[in-house]
Amino acid sequence: MRLKGIDIKGITSEPWKVKPGYLFIHVRENGYYDVEQINDAIRLGASLIFTEMENPTHLRQVVKVRDTSKLLGFLTSRFYNFPSQHLRLIGVIGDKGKTTVVHMLETILTMGGIKVGFCSSLVNKVGDCYCPPFDDGSLPEGLNRVLADMVISKVDVGIIEIPSSVIEDEWLTHIKFDVIICTNHYSVYSKDVHRNFIGQRTKTDNPKIVILNGDDGFNTGIFDMVQKPYIISYGLNPKSSITASSIEQGKGARFIYCIQRGIRTINKNFIEPQEFPIGLMVTGHHNIYNALSAVTAALMCDIPIPVIQRSLSEFFGLKRRQEVIYDNGYTVIDDCCNTTESYEMLFKVIQEMNYKRLRLVIELDLRLPMDQTFKLVQLINNWSVILNIVQITVLDDRFLNCDLIDPSKKQNKTVNIIMDMLKQSGAALKRTRSLEEAIGINLSRIRKGDLMVLAGTRLMEQGAGVFMDLLFRDNEQKDLGSPTSLSKKHGIIDHFSEYL
Repeated sequence: MRLKGIDIKGITSEPWKVKPGYLFIHVRENGYYDVEQINDAIRLGASLIFTEMENPTHLRQVVKVRDTSKLLGFLTSRFYNFPSQHLRLIGVIGDKGKTTVVHMLETILTMGGIKVGFCSSLVNKVGDCYCPPFDDGSLPEGLNRVLADMVISKVDVGIIEIPSSVIEDEWLTHIKFDVIICTNHYSVYSKDVHRNFIGQRTKTDNPKIVILNGDDGFNTGIFDMVQKPYIISYGLNPKSSITASSIEQGKGARFIYCIQRGIRTINKNFIEPQEFPIGLMVTGHHNIYNALSAVTAALMCDIPIPVIQRSLSEFFGLKRRQEVIYDNGYTVIDDCCNTTESYEMLFKVIQEMNYKRLRLVIELDLRLPMDQTFKLVQLINNWSVILNIVQITVLDDRFLNCDLIDPSKKQNKTVNIIMDMLKQSGAALKRTRSLEEAIGINLSRIRKGDLMVLAGTRLMEQGAGVFMDLLFRDNEQKDLGSPTSLSKKHGIIDHFSEYL
């Protein structure tokens, strides 16, 4: 690509990625422009620099332009020959459920014989190759590069998870979507951002189809804004185009997928109103919503209903997203909760399960603002009786945060306050600094029909591995369904007796 008579070898908005021959586009960050970024780009060999600032260096390769964010989107798309125009593209937006919808839909389309590429917050896939996800700042260049690789690999359908943090960026206007799935929102601000994103695009018939959660009150404004696209709403509300009925939940979920009104696919094929059963290996109402959106998008791609049913029966969810890591006599769930909202979603899933007693192992991450931590503690107290929580084990990270707070004073006092607050739950409490102790204490007491939940992020990452190590200690794998004999056999009760 040539600009200003210069052969451009690459484009970036991140100065540390500049190489000789690159175009550096100077984009505003946090409301201001960093002049040092221009100097860094020059030092690393940028052939051309676009900025909205008056030329601070008076060099010929620094050019003042308007709207660098929009220009970044256009030029990165142009550099890669506008890849989104050469494949069918599905975008997923919203506050929650995006990653699960991407992977659920990819499973369906792949089983339907479609060659799929995707970008999610977990991993990117092009053809048979997987690579780490790019950070939000790399999205304009990274996304177009991955889309170009999909075109080269002859991918039929690309599925893109669009982070809420970039939904307002104008560079997205140069990405062409055939379908956009809108999940849910937690705030008026989030609703406005996503509504504007869809409203601005629909004037140019981009996307052709919008699939949105009709039960989310924040989505209602989108109906009034969109003009050209074909809108399909899904939810449990009978007014939605797509609904779910006869919902049954246990260790998975079953429901009837109902097409209330005839719908047209991307290829203009007509699907008559009808009903068919869906069985999921994951549970929770949020996963029913995820499945409704994924199934609807698959139908838009003309995937046969039997293929959809079979593929979802083989979708076991994502790692650490209400993941069942053990289910033999008792059940153990691992979840990467990191906000009050995600804990509440987890508790709602647990409420729908059939079990006797709940043993909760949680991470106490004092890097979070104290008001969030106290809000979480209050949430646990409120749910304690409802979920029959008999044991709360707190994994205390106070010695891992000694650079943030003096562990001998403020932090220790804060932890004590939190433990005192948790007494209102009525559950037995235990505080420990060892993940093995936290899990082992509960494993030694767990009984048939009980449920153990490992909840947290950083400190709980190895929770599933630690649980399995304790479970299969000394490589003895007999009597797995008998917690009592298992505990005695592996010495778990003796090892943790001082904590009981």
